[in-house]
Amino acid sequence: MKTILKKIIPASVRNKLKKNAVPVEPESMIEKRKAFYSRFAGKGDLVFDIGANYGNRIEPMHRNGCKVVAVEPQPECVNYLKKKYKDKVTIENVGVGASKGVLDFHISSWSILSTFSDDFIKKTKESGRFSKSSWDKTIKVNLITLDDLIAKHGSPKFIKVDVEGYEEQVFKGLTKKVKYISFEYTLPEFADNLDRILVKLNSIAPIQVNYSVAESMEFELSDWMDFEKFIESFRNDKGFQSKLQDFGDVYVRYLG
Repeated sequence: MKTILKKIIPASVRNKLKKNAVPVEPESMIEKRKAFYSRFAGKGDLVFDIGANYGNRIEPMHRNGCKVVAVEPQPECVNYLKKKYKDKVTIENVGVGASKGVLDFHISSWSILSTFSDDFIKKTKESGRFSKSSWDKTIKVNLITLDDLIAKHGSPKFIKVDVEGYEEQVFKGLTKKVKYISFEYTLPEFADNLDRILVKLNSIAPIQVNYSVAESMEFELSDWMDFEKFIESFRNDKGFQSKLQDFGDVYVRYLG
């Protein structure tokens, strides 16, 4: 059975199922991510990784020569990243939200599921998506905003956000246009969040949208879709929404 699972489930996904484990990415996946992210940022470009965890997105962007600012609330992950990257990557041991403050952060038995969002825990428990996970530890974490990060580090070319159901709050703290943005989606539990995030981002300036399913590191749409067409299809076309499947990443680019 283990041999069969290894064949049909990517290593990056299998690693997510291991409790309290530092994920080990195969070189082939790192290179696949590197190639995919190269379309958003390259040598010398500033990028923000919000919800860095153990850095499976940092490594490919770092190899592309990007200047990475990684934001991660979990002390164990932060310690690992600091030891691995030293002064090569800027690590911010904070959370990102709609405003400055202090908030309870729920530590999961699987580090990738730790979250600020009570709603994420409630909805995924109800759906049974993460029935084997528990959130038994809570820590206090300082919150800043994306605007605060930009004021401190400069305007990035690309922002990646993966914060387990807290993505909408992250983008409430952004008022400035950034060339490229990605954020994780979870369906069907957080379909409304995906909708509201895109509306928010488009309110800053006109956007186009694409998406990648699960860990494919490939665009599903052959070309970027204008916001109006994407949001209409997402809201009204069940076939379109089903193509997004359970989870993945939405990608946004600003026009002009």
